[in-house]
Amino acid sequence: MTAPELLVDAGVASVRRLGRFDATASCSCGWSGRRRLLVAAAEQDAWAHAMRDRCEVSTPLVLTW
Repeated sequence: MTAPELLVDAGVASVRRLGRFDATASCSCGWSGRRRLLVAAAEQDAWAHAMRDRCEVSTPLVLTW
């Protein structure tokens, strides 16, 4: 048996790399981060969101569109 608080749906955070200087972190829970020039900054946004809102981090984290 599991505790009810463990059954909360968690999103999956990832970073979408749309171009050379365009990366955005987003999550399947509906959260979306700011558009960033550096992919590393968008990665930090995704990790911070995952820790704060108890979401998972996708593997791989950066997805190229």
